[in-house]
Amino acid sequence: MNHHRLLSTSCSLSKSVTTKLIKPFFVRETRRQFKPSFTISQLQNIRSLTSTPNSTESDTSTAPTRQYGFLFHSSDSSSPHFSSQLKSTPIPTPPTPPTPVPARILQRALSFVPVYGWTVETLSKAAVAEGYLSVTHGLFSRGGVDLIDYFLEDCRRKMIDELSGKMDGLKTHEKVKMACVVRLNMMRPYIKKWPEALAIMAHPSNVSMSVGHLAQLVDDIWYLAGDKSADMNWYSKRTELALIYSSTELYMTQDKSPNFEATFKFLDNRLTDVMRLGKAISEIGTFVDFATKSAIGILASKGLKFPGNR
Repeated sequence: MNHHRLLSTSCSLSKSVTTKLIKPFFVRETRRQFKPSFTISQLQNIRSLTSTPNSTESDTSTAPTRQYGFLFHSSDSSSPHFSSQLKSTPIPTPPTPPTPVPARILQRALSFVPVYGWTVETLSKAAVAEGYLSVTHGLFSRGGVDLIDYFLEDCRRKMIDELSGKMDGLKTHEKVKMACVVRLNMMRPYIKKWPEALAIMAHPSNVSMSVGHLAQLVDDIWYLAGDKSADMNWYSKRTELALIYSSTELYMTQDKSPNFEATFKFLDNRLTDVMRLGKAISEIGTFVDFATKSAIGILASKGLKFPGNR
């Protein structure tokens, strides 16, 4: 895998989150929904050609109600300004419940990813394992991209479910760290194949989807941590976290330490940097440029090479 490309992509995505895409993704109240390329009648015909497995009901639960607190440099959520700030703070779109049959195939496909990667072959094997014809992978017009899309959305649902009600009493930065750790732990079974996914997401036609998921992830984390900011801090905090998470995820793909200890130390150090320097560097663009260069330097010291570093 070409690490030049992955690292350059990570850095460019972080800046894109700030300058082009993060604001539209956070401000628009849109709901993303999986749209298979087959119609319902075509899907029924496919199911009639093979043994139909026992149906399972899709999880139609949405994100739990979230309470607003404050951020790294925060005050208590019981502040008298709580209600007024709440009214002007955008609420993140909850994860979209997947369509039942495609979701079953996609969920089964995740068990094949460690061997076959984010590929059409993985989807085909998952379809057969679920009792459908192998050609059922035609449900997914984007192939591996649909699988990555499903995985990232599924991780959102699982992270929200796992953290809801479990962070009471923690400080804001502790909540953010806990959420990042929970989310990164979901990468463990797939980390060896994740560089492949990063390369797919780096394709120009997939960048919008990639940045969209990153924007939704950091928005979820800040809400779970109690974010009630309604000014430019709302954007800067999400930009900071987007950079931290994406660089930590990239670091994780190269981590050979036991139980990914080095990855979580890297995460802890980056969060500490934000707490220490976030107040001093108020300009978003300046902070991103500073933080990006810092992350590049650290990753380069671990052996990752990129343009401009030889």
